[in-house]
Amino acid sequence: NELYPNCTVDKPYLVGNGKCDEDAYDGLNVPECGYDGGDCLIILPGCNVPNPEWLGDGFCDLPPYNTPECDYDGGDCDEFNELYPNCTVDKPYLVGNGKCDEDAYDGLNVPECGYDGGDCLIILPGCNVPNPEWLGDGFCDLPPYNTPECDYDGGDCDEFNELYPNC
Repeated sequence: NELYPNCTVDKPYLVGNGKCDEDAYDGLNVPECGYDGGDCLIILPGCNVPNPEWLGDGFCDLPPYNTPECDYDGGDCDEFNELYPNCTVDKPYLVGNGKCDEDAYDGLNVPECGYDGGDCLIILPGCNVPNPEWLGDGFCDLPPYNTPECDYDGGDCDEFNELYPNC
């Protein structure tokens, strides 16, 4: 393609065809191909981001993308913002990814983020505790967590109870 001489792809006729071909395997949504000849660029006045190709790419990215000026990452963050309006984290795409991201530094395992979109909640019938996110968080907590009803703090207290059975 003469407009993008450094764009070396198998299907150059797809560059600028009016459809964003963002599949990682076709290699069109890259700077060398003009982000698929502009097809993958969302133009939003007042939205100044370092990687405009991230807007509307299917992944909710942190600010400056998830802002009103950038149409909440080109719409990628609409569901996240609706479910967790007070969740402010650097990696929103980790919320609800099926893995409990309980590292204290990422801030996902908090009520504002739905305890990592529910990934950090262990549901145990009969276990009524004030902080359910503490179950299975890697730390052995005192009763009412370290009880049979709470599966001994979601398994966190197994080693402690084995070492100190009468404690």
